Amino acid sequence: MSKFNNKPTYTKEVLLPKHLDITVKEANQLKEFQIDDIIELIRIRMIELIENNHPPFSSGLSEEKIIENLKKLNFDNKNKLYKPILASRIYRSTDLSLADGILKHSHSSASAINHWFFEMFKSKVASGLNPLTQFYNTDMFNRNMNAVIKKNKFGILLNHPDYKLSKCLDAFRIINGAKPVYNYPPDLAKWIYLRNAKRIKSDSKDYNILDTSIGWGSRLAGALAACNSKELKDKTVRYFGTDVNSSIFDQYRKFLSYWIKNINPKIKFKFYNAKLPAEEILNDEYMAKYINKFDIAFTSPPYFSCEQYSDDEGQSYIKYPQYDVGGENSWREGFLKKMIENTFKLLKPGGEFWLNIANIRNNENITKSPMIYLEDDAMKYAKSAGFKHIWTYKMELKNIYNITEKQRRKSSSKRKTDFNNVLYILDENLEIKQIKYEPIFVFQKPLENNNEL
Repeated sequence: MSKFNNKPTYTKEVLLPKHLDITVKEANQLKEFQIDDIIELIRIRMIELIENNHPPFSSGLSEEKIIENLKKLNFDNKNKLYKPILASRIYRSTDLSLADGILKHSHSSASAINHWFFEMFKSKVASGLNPLTQFYNTDMFNRNMNAVIKKNKFGILLNHPDYKLSKCLDAFRIINGAKPVYNYPPDLAKWIYLRNAKRIKSDSKDYNILDTSIGWGSRLAGALAACNSKELKDKTVRYFGTDVNSSIFDQYRKFLSYWIKNINPKIKFKFYNAKLPAEEILNDEYMAKYINKFDIAFTSPPYFSCEQYSDDEGQSYIKYPQYDVGGENSWREGFLKKMIENTFKLLKPGGEFWLNIANIRNNENITKSPMIYLEDDAMKYAKSAGFKHIWTYKMELKNIYNITEKQRRKSSSKRKTDFNNVLYILDENLEIKQIKYEPIFVFQKPLENNNEL
């Protein structure tokens, strides 16, 4: 691993030179042709960053800060589970039956891991757009910048007139119907592995983790950090799985090498990527040797075509363009069902399957239903595969758009149907707060004698 550069793909970089990085207030005082010239120079600068594999939305972290965040992940063993007080229009209650098991997390370590995975900014939504598209379209970028500078897009002109234009670029992640993908919280992945490891009554020297959608390396990082715990420090941790995004195969190796060199050189860790679609993972001879050998499976698969991570032929949205049409050739049967069945075969009797998946809104002509019931279908296929459902946690979704509670409620009230899971709780100031969450289902493969762990 020492023969290749394992450094982050990008680190901290100045987004704009000083003569372009004026405030929104200053930009409004310029003549139209002057601001148009500045906008075009900014666009050219952003393309330069993109071509050098640096995201155009933020300056990024220094390598020192990246190491600091990864070390924090390595040593932090805080409990991520909290039990808030429910609130509603009618009552305030200390009954926790509905809010039991909400999982909090931090994105600081995920932000550090992102520095190896610039490709995540190239991921597209179902419309085919990604957040980088606008920088290659002069008119689109000009409209976007003018909307922020002159028309109060995102509330910046009225609320933050002293923002520099470089700071405004962060909002451009979610414009024109495109949105970036967000990396999974690695601290939560670590917590899940350790919670499972504490339950295992085994003298085995190995702890085997399965991930059928490895993604952007965050659950890999959580597994690496879990090795520093008392439960796993004396075991060999194997993190095996698959992902078909060929653009990031080398990035896994680079990140693992970097971790060993800079975070924990004494780690006992094995990594393997089958590079096959999850529904075909047992076709890999090496993975087939691990049938009935994994202690835990934890993954967050693609939400059908909601996010399109690459154009590789093995991507499920390409192989199965229809969600529920075509029987075994539909996405839910061809990918989701078979992925769950393969997971069941690979887990040990008594092993746990943690699955983060959520319902999504429908796009035209991809399903017979007005919404896509990923949660219901996953539950159905897990039970038909032989799993027992033992618990559902609620993973709190961060307010990534930094909108106010009033704005969130106003937005939700306009929707005829809101498919997001929502709870109203009382915060530490006894004020009502709305939180959105996604479920994490916990299943168990029955023991051969049908006794639970």
